[in-house]
Amino acid sequence: MLPIKSELQRYASLPRRRVLRAATAAGLLQVGVVRSQDSPSQAVPIRLDQDVLASTKRSVLQVFASNSSGSGFVVATRQATYCLTNLHVVQSSMTFSSNTNASQSGPVRVRTAFGASQDALVWKWHLGLDIALLRISPGLSDAVAAVVDTSTAAGGQAVFIWGAPYGEALVPIDGIVHSSYQGSVGLNGVQKDAQLIRLRLAAQPGNSGGPVMNLAGRVLGVVTQRSEQQGVSDGYSIAVATRTFWPDIHGFIESGQ
Repeated sequence: MLPIKSELQRYASLPRRRVLRAATAAGLLQVGVVRSQDSPSQAVPIRLDQDVLASTKRSVLQVFASNSSGSGFVVATRQATYCLTNLHVVQSSMTFSSNTNASQSGPVRVRTAFGASQDALVWKWHLGLDIALLRISPGLSDAVAAVVDTSTAAGGQAVFIWGAPYGEALVPIDGIVHSSYQGSVGLNGVQKDAQLIRLRLAAQPGNSGGPVMNLAGRVLGVVTQRSEQQGVSDGYSIAVATRTFWPDIHGFIESGQ
């Protein structure tokens, strides 16, 4: 087992983009120590298995659109590779004629943690859930589908996310589930009720669309936004639980339609 590392504190004086590069170069597998908002000085003792990190790294992707970028994860590898991300990550490469009709009008490209990249098609999307399913054909040779878990995330459960904060390298960040609850998400004024996961974890720009995983590496949700107070992160983030969308996504992939 690999304990949380606090060596990142050595890079505290560096600009935030250089922190990620320095941490990666130093071999850190995590980019921070999660601390409880109720007890800021107490670190949460999470341990991540090195084999789980190595295997899940193969299922995560960076996603680049015309004027935005984020993260995503592979959900199937058949005739093509399918990647799930947030719709707002690729929205800059889409033109909406209405809330139910849109076409891809700009480039979307994905890149693995190992450097392989390829163009992608925004195949399915849902404004009310802020979800997009990308189709990458031919498939990415080094990509592996993540294992999706539709059980409810429990308060106090240890988790981690994969993502590319500030558009830098894909890295894991550890955290704790604060709660699962019914709420609403969406874009362009379209909202839908969904099961959401509140995470005691500070996601950053670029983490959107990345997976929330349990310690076994199973996907429990998709990072959608960070929680803010007066425009500043309050140390919490929001994810859409997989049980909200996975039955439909799985059906699309199985049918190919």
